[in-house]
Amino acid sequence: MAVLSDVATALGDEPASATLYTLLLPLAGKNMIGVPVGCLGAADRNLGVLASTLRRWDDAERYFEAALMMNTRTDGRPWVALTQRDYAQMLFARGRRGDRERARQYLSACLELAQLLGSVAIHWKAAAAMKSLSQAG
Repeated sequence: MAVLSDVATALGDEPASATLYTLLLPLAGKNMIGVPVGCLGAADRNLGVLASTLRRWDDAERYFEAALMMNTRTDGRPWVALTQRDYAQMLFARGRRGDRERARQYLSACLELAQLLGSVAIHWKAAAAMKSLSQAG
């Protein structure tokens, strides 16, 4: 379900996102484990991306905050970086006062952490999001 939530979000598939959101709700506050991958980070990150797809902005923000806390507490640095990127993208899409500046801060932190981790994939995706944010104003 963790992978499917990212796919549904990438495709903007609202019906699938709504179904996955309902299925993942019982896992809020827990880490997700996948075989054979291992830890998939806080389920709250996945709930955040799904809530973002559904434009449930307040729910998304709450889940991203919870995911940042859990992934930081468990030293899941790749998941912290991914959460920062996803949170920034939600803030950009939501577009409330101050959201763009917060999005830039999260993306900058994500880029820094991705470089520290040596994660080219996370760095590339965060750089693309930063470029989109910069081009939008």
